[in-house]
Amino acid sequence: MNYDIYDEKYYSKRHQTYHWDGSFNYDVIDYWEGGKTKTESISNKSENIVASIYGNYDLNFSDAHKFNLMFGASHEEQDNRGFNAYRLNLISDELPMLGLADAQYQFNGEFGNAWALTSLFGRLSYNYKNRVFAEATYRNDGSSRFAEGKKWKELFGMSGAWVISNESFFSSLSKDINHLKIRLSWGQLGNQSGIGLYDQYQYVTIGGQYPFGNSNDPLKSPRAAMGAMPAIERSWEIIESSNVGIDFSLFNNKLGGSLDYFIKNNKNMFYSEEFPSILGAAAPSLNGAHVRTNGGEISLNWKDKIGAIGYRISAIISDNNTKVISLSDSRNPRQGLNTFLEDYPTNSFLIYEFDGFIRDAADLADYKSKINKGGVPTNLRIGDAKYLDKDGDGILEPKLYKEGDPNSGDLIYKGTSNQRYLYGLNLGINYKGIDLSAFLQGVGQWYNINGTYAGGGEVWKQASQYFYHNTWSVDRPNATYPRLTQDGGIQNYNYQWSTAPYKYYNNNYLRLKEIQIGYTLPVMITRKFGVENLRVYATGMNLFEIDNLPIGFDPEAPYAENLIPFSRNYSIGVNIQF
Repeated sequence: MNYDIYDEKYYSKRHQTYHWDGSFNYDVIDYWEGGKTKTESISNKSENIVASIYGNYDLNFSDAHKFNLMFGASHEEQDNRGFNAYRLNLISDELPMLGLADAQYQFNGEFGNAWALTSLFGRLSYNYKNRVFAEATYRNDGSSRFAEGKKWKELFGMSGAWVISNESFFSSLSKDINHLKIRLSWGQLGNQSGIGLYDQYQYVTIGGQYPFGNSNDPLKSPRAAMGAMPAIERSWEIIESSNVGIDFSLFNNKLGGSLDYFIKNNKNMFYSEEFPSILGAAAPSLNGAHVRTNGGEISLNWKDKIGAIGYRISAIISDNNTKVISLSDSRNPRQGLNTFLEDYPTNSFLIYEFDGFIRDAADLADYKSKINKGGVPTNLRIGDAKYLDKDGDGILEPKLYKEGDPNSGDLIYKGTSNQRYLYGLNLGINYKGIDLSAFLQGVGQWYNINGTYAGGGEVWKQASQYFYHNTWSVDRPNATYPRLTQDGGIQNYNYQWSTAPYKYYNNNYLRLKEIQIGYTLPVMITRKFGVENLRVYATGMNLFEIDNLPIGFDPEAPYAENLIPFSRNYSIGVNIQF
């Protein structure tokens, strides 16, 4: 049990402010409370209880057949409650007590919420001579987040493995293949995160005030409004996962590795449908999306010695593709990033196809003659961007292009923002107490949109340096970025979501995440000082990367301008064991 208590005393007192010319400001000191002093007391408490019980039972019919049964239950609940009260117009700046403030301006409030999750679970395992393994699992989960009749969900799973290298017929191959195992599994997982605690109820929101009567002394009545529509039919998301894998070890266990392929199906994923604005209320998410992910992972490691030099190499690469199989509504595609779009991967880019910059007056006239029915600014100039009218209807239209349909639109599918082909490499070497290790990590495909642009943005922010001398002009016809302009419409047009190389790119990168070198002193020396082991080391973190971003941006958070400056870290240390 965790029991937390939070207590706060808040006080807003008078303080002198000044006008621009140095004169005293005798007006309000606290904007939100109309210049009145304020004292407030806040008290919150949170109670969290976690309880579980489980047992194991072993049943062995012989050395060949071994069973294990595990069964249990768990329960977790949390209750949060809070209360606050405040008054305005204190009689003294030095006495911030509620009883010493104006009773005409006294206010209070209270909040509370609670949730609970209960589970029953069990597992039956079988082992046949350490060659064949099988397992079946069961659980029944109940959540307070769902309506009556939707709270509980049964979930099942099963798995099996065959250690082929333990079979007698495999003995002739055991010198070269030391270990070989095949794995199969299927299982269900339930998800209840990402939704509200009380979405299943129709509620009334009370907050703020409505003034009635005399405008000089109005009667203030609490404001009430209908809340969101209740989610009475929504229940657990069920993620079904299937996996096949192989584990192996070769050449006296010098080479080891594993291969895995999996398929995940979420047939009732939480999904927010699009409704007409005439609905007049916020609609809840429902179990309205079928999303499938398939992918795999390969890991290899090699460990050996050359004389007194020991070394190790391990590598891993994984990939997965997440696709929207079906949706409960017909969502309209839009320009930019589409989280859900039927028959496309999640987080799909639908963007215009870039056609270069307008080179001269003839090129400008030609472009306007082709797109003459709308979709582009009328005040285009040389140096602005061009985009392809894919359906040839004379309009640059933000709808999905369909081949052969002259009235479809001009957006094309251009990949997904999901990361693909993730990989890592671990290296290590040691020689007579000296050790060196390194870890490299990267992404092979990660499509991104650059949200920065030249000549605009917040008035207080300096333009990024990489724009300088890289925007189009008469003497820079091959520049990377379009011409500079203060026209907001032209700027939005030039920097809209498209395949332009200054907007859309593959943020593939390789980074040296960590490198460490150390030296362990010989035991015959350290034991003289009562030390069993002493190692000194130096470590570097994020020392370099190979990427295609301008200097200063972090490839793991591309074009994020609101982060602290990216840093490289160095450290030295000593490990001592007595």
